[in-house]
Amino acid sequence: MISILWFKKRYPRWAVDFLETVLKTVADHGPAVSGAHNAKVTARAGKDLVSSLVSGLLTIGPRFGGAIDGAAKYFKYAYDNKLNPKEFLGYMKKEGIPIPGIGHRIKSVRNPDLRVSGLKKFAQENFPGTPLLDYALSVEELTTSKKDNLILNVDGTIGILMVDMWRALGYEEEEIDIFIEAGALNAFFILGEALASLVIFLMKNALQCRCIDIRLMIFYMMLKKRKNYNIISVAEIFQLHFKIGLYYDEKRFYLFRISNSNSINRNFSTTLS
Repeated sequence: MISILWFKKRYPRWAVDFLETVLKTVADHGPAVSGAHNAKVTARAGKDLVSSLVSGLLTIGPRFGGAIDGAAKYFKYAYDNKLNPKEFLGYMKKEGIPIPGIGHRIKSVRNPDLRVSGLKKFAQENFPGTPLLDYALSVEELTTSKKDNLILNVDGTIGILMVDMWRALGYEEEEIDIFIEAGALNAFFILGEALASLVIFLMKNALQCRCIDIRLMIFYMMLKKRKNYNIISVAEIFQLHFKIGLYYDEKRFYLFRISNSNSINRNFSTTLS
């Protein structure tokens, strides 16, 4: 349906499955990212569906989901102009632009992003060819030799594979450039983020969650400053915070206990007053 509405063509099964995979990938990114967090805060403050949805979507930008078009544009430019990876890095440095689609705050060579692995596996098994992805992976080899978190991230993988898909489907280069400049690739992230924000809003109503209490965040930051504590991750804190609507009353939060013995006791409750 997306291929007909957005791109005016009926795609073959492998391309339709890829678009569906992209939507699933961008929709399922956990509750700790800016879009999901904003939607959650707004929904639990009692605002309506549209307000909650928009508050999340407005956070999309260069640091959150907005690099897909840029990755497609610059990697396509480098490949078409036959720049080797070193020349491409030099070109981007000269332009003063961080390479869109490269780098992640948490994921690295030693801690790979399974979303990226899944997309690459799908393309290698189903696409007629992946020349731009192969080029991007050669760039990744160079960037990760400098710092191990300068990996090809999910935004970059999606943008690059979309170009490979369009070329395999027989689109003219001018048509592909128009899609990229029009923001068609970021549109997939926006659609996926909208789906995720809708789920957050509906779950908020199903669970009858109350407002988020910022004291939980402060409590976490205080614990983080102490020594000899096994601190759970920020993502886990947000996941926990999303779930505690079922166990919330006016004065108590049921939290994981973080003890000096570096163990977590789930049967511990603490009062934040």
